[in-house]
Amino acid sequence: MTDTKNTDASGSAGKTEPATATAAAKKPAAAKKPAAAKKPAAQKKSYVCVRAAGKKPRRRAGHKFGSETVRIAADKLSKADMKALMDDSRLAVEID
Repeated sequence: MTDTKNTDASGSAGKTEPATATAAAKKPAAAKKPAAAKKPAAQKKSYVCVRAAGKKPRRRAGHKFGSETVRIAADKLSKADMKALMDDSRLAVEID
């Protein structure tokens, strides 16, 4: 009777070939990004920091503001949203 527990389809009894440099060479190289896909030099982003001036939460420009400061990237707000935040006397607004 033969032991078939430790054999694979080729009939070898659990023998594995050692890892070699040729095995690593068979892997495809990672695709390189074209030069145009690189990000431009990092520019300092400006943020709008907003919190409710009172104890009650406040909703404005699609966001909810409570006692904790909420930072929103300025480029994510439209001019109308920015004006609504700045004109609301119940919000404390700072531009970073």
